[in-house]
Amino acid sequence: MNTKEILFQKALTDQMKGAAEFLQIDLSRIVHQIEKNGALPYVQHLLHRGLESPAFLDLAKNDRLSLSLEAVVVRPEFGELFSDEEVNLCFERLCENGYF
Repeated sequence: MNTKEILFQKALTDQMKGAAEFLQIDLSRIVHQIEKNGALPYVQHLLHRGLESPAFLDLAKNDRLSLSLEAVVVRPEFGELFSDEEVNLCFERLCENGYF
């Protein structure tokens, strides 16, 4: 993993832990999977299958999409890790749910 991927993985696991704490749900299995296999492959797998991040809808209902995986993907510092299509998909999901 390069430095950007390491920073992305830390940001993503922090977000997932924050979402779990806020929603009072258990996302430890997903966090463990990300820590074991890497955040980038996990996210790309979800996006290529057209899936939302875990708890996305619950975060949207509570106006806390800032804790979503999608919010991490659209951060400028991580843009080079993803294709335009992947970033745009996350951006569209966030916009459709009132994040921006």
